Amino acid sequence: MSRNRKKLAKIGIPDDKKIILTDSVINKKEHPEINFKYLYKCNVCCFKGLNKYHKNHTEEGIFDQLQKFLYEIDKCSNLEELITQYTSKNGSKIDNNNKYIKRIKKEFETAYPDEKGLLESNIIHLHLKRHGNGKFVIFGVNYDSVFYVLAFDPGHEFNKF
Repeated sequence: MSRNRKKLAKIGIPDDKKIILTDSVINKKEHPEINFKYLYKCNVCCFKGLNKYHKNHTEEGIFDQLQKFLYEIDKCSNLEELITQYTSKNGSKIDNNNKYIKRIKKEFETAYPDEKGLLESNIIHLHLKRHGNGKFVIFGVNYDSVFYVLAFDPGHEFNKF
């Protein structure tokens, strides 16, 4: 045992049973959900590709950017607000003739033939910084207050294809 052992402070539990730590009515929001369910099999730029990019561009801190984005979106009250706040002034929709988007769609339809109806709402892109700032972009589809991530583009190179 260590000589630096300190006693734990005794924390009293209040006798008043009316104390509520959380109020489900006040805290109830339709928080947007980010889901990575389809990312792996889409195989365009998943976490493996993100890691490869990170090794060549460590100074950008892309995993820190992603983590901060996931933390900050909790402040949005719904998915519409999230999309509005994290898109550029040009909007979030992308031309379906873009080669990168075609590749994402093809991979998705091959991997998930029974769920290709999700693509009817069109693939959108979100920047990880508000107002479309920063070059790190995620692609996905929104359905029922869930944004399903299909691919990453940390270098914002989708429009160069």
